[in-house]
Amino acid sequence: MTAKQEKTLGKKIKEAMFEAELTQKDLAKKIGLKQEQISSWIRGIRNPKTDSLKKIAAATGKPLQYFFENSGNVGSIGDGSKIGEQNFTSNSADVELLRKDIELLKKEIEILKLKIELKDKKKK
Repeated sequence: MTAKQEKTLGKKIKEAMFEAELTQKDLAKKIGLKQEQISSWIRGIRNPKTDSLKKIAAATGKPLQYFFENSGNVGSIGDGSKIGEQNFTSNSADVELLRKDIELLKKEIEILKLKIELKDKKKK
């Protein structure tokens, strides 16, 4: 998988998480892996194996094919499995993914703020 495909797959995972209102920690817990693995997939450093991607799809309520739509290439995941022919990614789709990334980050920040508030209340 090329670096661009890895980034696209990572964006799709992050988008699916956003739509399912899951943080990296939530997703990791649901699929029985470490948050660091989720992070490495989202950043395009590593690719999930087919079994992991199937678990991500189930946890986010997305079909497996969703993660390879609009990537512009035939998808190849961590274990060498291939997922069908893909469509091209337009610039407007990239902009929309960035907007969704921002929204997801805002939600994660709000969750962290709430956690801090809870810890502060427990200290008092």
